[in-house]
Amino acid sequence: MKFPKQQSFAVLLLVIAVSAQQNRDINEARAVGSVAVLNTAQVKYATSHPQEGFACTLAQLGSARLINSGFARGRTWGYTFRLNCGGEQPPHMRVTVQGMPNDPRSGVRAFCSDLYLSKGKILGGFINVSNDGRADTCFIKGEPLHSGLSPAQ
Repeated sequence: MKFPKQQSFAVLLLVIAVSAQQNRDINEARAVGSVAVLNTAQVKYATSHPQEGFACTLAQLGSARLINSGFARGRTWGYTFRLNCGGEQPPHMRVTVQGMPNDPRSGVRAFCSDLYLSKGKILGGFINVSNDGRADTCFIKGEPLHSGLSPAQ
């Protein structure tokens, strides 16, 4: 069965659009997993470096071998990841984790989380999402994605 050229072109565009959406969905799922990995790495880092508290850079987590060197560069699967300790002096009692899409083809949502030390326990770790792809919106108006970490014992 032969299709007219216009129908063939329309089918091709539909296949491309579906494929692009699937790639964005996959990248966003990887970004959520990456934020969760960074949260876990931060718990391990803060526990083993009590004089420093949380790591303020991905490079610190990479040097401690808690994440791989590629991830420590901050860009993977179409997302940019950052940590922020807010400029405080060590021990760093709070850190934010951010994952933002590099462009709309790689993802449209941003993911964020924060962790903090309180009375010797690590709390937080809830992952929020913003539909505009911006980290600042994620922290201010982000919607919860799923539950956070249990307090470390």
